[in-house]
Amino acid sequence: MEDKKDNKGRGYSLRIEKDISIGGVKKAVECTQTLVRLELACGMLTIRGKELDIKKLDLESGEAVMTGFPAEITWGGVGGKSLVRKLFK
Repeated sequence: MEDKKDNKGRGYSLRIEKDISIGGVKKAVECTQTLVRLELACGMLTIRGKELDIKKLDLESGEAVMTGFPAEITWGGVGGKSLVRKLFK
C-alpha cells in the first residue's frame, strides 16, 4: 500500500509483507495477541487477528513494526471514513 499525507502534512503508511509496518503512530493504546489499537496522526487504527505482537515502537519517528496474522483492519478517522476508502480515494 502506498504512503499518504494527512491534512496536517504528516505522513502515514501501512505495509503488510513479512512484518506489518505502520507509520504516523502517535501512541499504542492497546496490544494483545488478538487486538492492536494504535493512535495515528490521522485517527485510530485497529488490527484484529492472531498472534499479533508489536516488535518495534518508535514514537519519535512514528513507526511501529508488528508480526502476526491480521484478519481485520479498521480505521476510525476524521468523519468516520473507512481505511479502504481513505487509501483508495
